[in-house]
Amino acid sequence: MLATEFKLIPLAHLVRHEDSVLGGLESLPIAIPPTLLEVAEIRYPLVNYLLLTYWPEHLSEDFTTAEIVYSRLYWLTRMVKATAATHDLDAEWQRQSRLLLETVKRQLGMEAATDVAGRVMHELEADVKEMPVAFSDFSKGTITKQFGIRLDETGDFFSAAAPVQVGALLQETLKESVPLGLAIGTEKARSEFIIAPVLLEARRQVGPAVSLFSGVELDADPAQGLRGTCDFLLCASPDQRTLRTPVVAVVEAKRDDFTAGIGQCVAEMLAARIINEREQAAIHTIHGVISTGSTWKFARLVGDTAFVDVTECYIKQVDRIVGILVSMLKHGNDANRD
Repeated sequence: MLATEFKLIPLAHLVRHEDSVLGGLESLPIAIPPTLLEVAEIRYPLVNYLLLTYWPEHLSEDFTTAEIVYSRLYWLTRMVKATAATHDLDAEWQRQSRLLLETVKRQLGMEAATDVAGRVMHELEADVKEMPVAFSDFSKGTITKQFGIRLDETGDFFSAAAPVQVGALLQETLKESVPLGLAIGTEKARSEFIIAPVLLEARRQVGPAVSLFSGVELDADPAQGLRGTCDFLLCASPDQRTLRTPVVAVVEAKRDDFTAGIGQCVAEMLAARIINEREQAAIHTIHGVISTGSTWKFARLVGDTAFVDVTECYIKQVDRIVGILVSMLKHGNDANRD
């Protein structure tokens, strides 16, 4: 893919300095809008760019000026592209982009500048990030290439999970919340009005040994990009204050895109497994869910294989959806007790 001789500085050399960068933001000659730090897909490219621009001396490794400048342009371009959909960049950031592009052209040549632009455009079009920095950066192809995970999407892997009788509270809630969530149409609405009540019902059926977290940060392996904000995590632990022993990762399918959601879900399952290994929890199977609210898809990670159910469940089959969730949680609880 590279048209030039220049290489990007490996992510492992950048992530170790993130705390220093974040601690030094107020000393910068430019203002960093807090909103740019709220979204992982924007925050991490931004932090990498700031490190290479204002604190390159933090890099103890012997990287050349050309590698630093080239990597600066790559991360700034990624940040700008990720930001464009939701934020308006002010004049100062636009000026920085122009100045850096001129620096690259002057020091490294037009080919290098064109190469970086081509890299980022390719990533956006193919949805395959060369350097994933957060869960949502992972596609199915990236998961396979980076971690050697085999995807099996050919079976009905949860057919043995029996439907359960859901409580009257959930039935009444969904009568109103499903039409409302679908009518509003935003990911936030579907998450709050449809997905969350279903997860609460599964937790209620299993009992207090399960905790449910929403919008939490999971930082398993920054150097591999296994970090970011999880939509929901269900844990085999009664502790609702501290996230421990995650067993089910629930991903809200962005833009109703199940294909992209599968990559993100497998990345979160990998991260959950790493967290459990650190805690020495005897949980060898991690489960996953990808949902639009109205449609649900289920997965499990065992060893180097991610099994993604070929069958989709619809919200009208809520007894089956909750039954599968309950089977996942009971499996996690049983494994954690062994």
